Amino acid sequence: MGRVYESVLAFLQEDNWRYEEIPGETAVRLSFTGQNARYDCFGRVNEAHEVFVFYSIIPVRVPEAQRPLVAELLARINYGLNIGNFELDMNDGEIRYKTSIDIEGGDLTPRMAETLIAVNISTTDRYFPSFADVMYAGVAPVEAVARIERPDPSSRN
Repeated sequence: MGRVYESVLAFLQEDNWRYEEIPGETAVRLSFTGQNARYDCFGRVNEAHEVFVFYSIIPVRVPEAQRPLVAELLARINYGLNIGNFELDMNDGEIRYKTSIDIEGGDLTPRMAETLIAVNISTTDRYFPSFADVMYAGVAPVEAVARIERPDPSSRN
């Protein structure tokens, strides 16, 4: 087991995450229940390149006819993101959110792993309603993003 993978496991253990190691790989599987859905997640370490990648899977598949609209939605969401990006598998309709870090020559601390995972799951859950709006309610991608990113007038001082 390499030092990057050990750091990921250290964070998961310290933070009391329930996870499963994937046999034969430097990878873990876990689930997260947010405000909007339950997400299957997995993290994978490439020790040779000193990279940690974490994914959250959106729990619905995009029907083939709606994939172009959802691809537009992802492009609009991704444009404003500072960390990570959404991906759409155009073959099967799977949507996932990816965060990653290249720590070549450095160390991955448990705090860095925590940030990478926390940003991933919070962003995935934040934008989940926009996928439902586009796929099931016929909302245009530009409006679906605006609904998520628009400041709430009631929260202003």
